[in-house]
Amino acid sequence: MLRKFGRIMEKWGHYLLALLCAGVILLSALWTRREQSQEIPDARAHSDLSQQLADVTPPPQGLARPAPGRIVDGLHSSPSFYPRYSLWRIHAGIDFAAEPGTEILAMENGLVTETEGMIEITQEDGRICRYYGAAEKLVTMGQQVKRGEQIGLAGETVHGETGCICVVLLQDGKPVDFSVEIIDKTENQS
Repeated sequence: MLRKFGRIMEKWGHYLLALLCAGVILLSALWTRREQSQEIPDARAHSDLSQQLADVTPPPQGLARPAPGRIVDGLHSSPSFYPRYSLWRIHAGIDFAAEPGTEILAMENGLVTETEGMIEITQEDGRICRYYGAAEKLVTMGQQVKRGEQIGLAGETVHGETGCICVVLLQDGKPVDFSVEIIDKTENQS
């Protein structure tokens, strides 16, 4: 019986082997096609979800304006002379025009971490924002604030300057120029 099988294999073996390989390839192709047809609805659902997300208005990028007035002074990397105090100092923040009683708004979501002499908010992005010139503080230590929420009212002067508030943004302990991050930075500026 084995000899008979051996002779058949010698004569027809390569045909049988080729037939077996063709069968394996055909089964693989059918299996792959079946798998792909099951993935198509998932791909369509994913595409639909992506389109729905694209249709939603994205949240604003950048920082909310802390006061409605224009920027009157920016961050200086070299010292400036302040005659009122008779000293040279670096201006580490950005001054916004703000008449007494003007609302001061949080530029970003965060936690109030200081209210003595200023309002300090540790923002969700880890940066620390200090608001100087508030005559009235409307927040307390440990309070969570939202972007655009009123946190105080501007006073008469800040660091000897009248009609403005000063906002200092610190990243890794160093002041940064955030004027380019303000969403409506061109509005009301000179």
